[in-house]
Amino acid sequence: MLAEGRFFELLYLLLIGFTMFYYKDRAKKGKAPKIATLPALDAVEEAVGRCAEMGKPLFYTVGSSDFSDAGASQTIAGLTLMKYVSMLSAKYDVPMWVVNRYGDTHVVAQEVIKQGYLEAGKPDAYKPDQVLFFSSEQFAYGAGCAGIMHREQVGAVFLVGLFLGEALYLAESAASLSCITISGTARITQIHNLVAASDYCLIGEEIYVMSAYLSQDPAQLGMVRGGDISKIVACILIAVGAISATLGQDIISSIISK
Repeated sequence: MLAEGRFFELLYLLLIGFTMFYYKDRAKKGKAPKIATLPALDAVEEAVGRCAEMGKPLFYTVGSSDFSDAGASQTIAGLTLMKYVSMLSAKYDVPMWVVNRYGDTHVVAQEVIKQGYLEAGKPDAYKPDQVLFFSSEQFAYGAGCAGIMHREQVGAVFLVGLFLGEALYLAESAASLSCITISGTARITQIHNLVAASDYCLIGEEIYVMSAYLSQDPAQLGMVRGGDISKIVACILIAVGAISATLGQDIISSIISK
């Protein structure tokens, strides 16, 4: 039996599922939707290519979240881009330094980069000792990242994942080297720091569409479009609810409470 007051939630859940699978099916039939351009992702190959031209390595970290907390989705998003960057790194013979804050992300990062080099056709170019774990302590991790950036004089820095108070420290450390910095996070309290100190930044939910954007896979693009339609419906409901409440008519509230 459906709990009281949850009927509307059920309908909205069904709407989300229907729109996502509808657009996914359309995409598979050759009607793949287009999604907005993301300059940060368009600049990835440019950043790796710049490292190749200058003979410098690149640096990558996925921030301060492991797979057991609420920020796990951001870590996974960071690892998704990490694989793409590792493929480009192998392609252009650019050394890649990676620092992880937690043991589980460290192990996964090793496998992700190894797979990236394998798919690029250069498995022997992968060097495990360039994927590092320093400490789970926040600023010990941050200091380790900054140390690698400066000692290796990297030409590009990627900061994509969940970041805490170390966000500005890492971004400013990269900026002091005059290298290309591409960042991204969905953590509201750190977005402004990364936007201010990075050349390119993926803001909020943009980090969750990286796989669809980079691969241009029709099925993934369809899922993204379906999710966008659901958000538009939510925004319309919020607007109608706000207007009706202002006029003294709780139309949306009465519907949602059923």
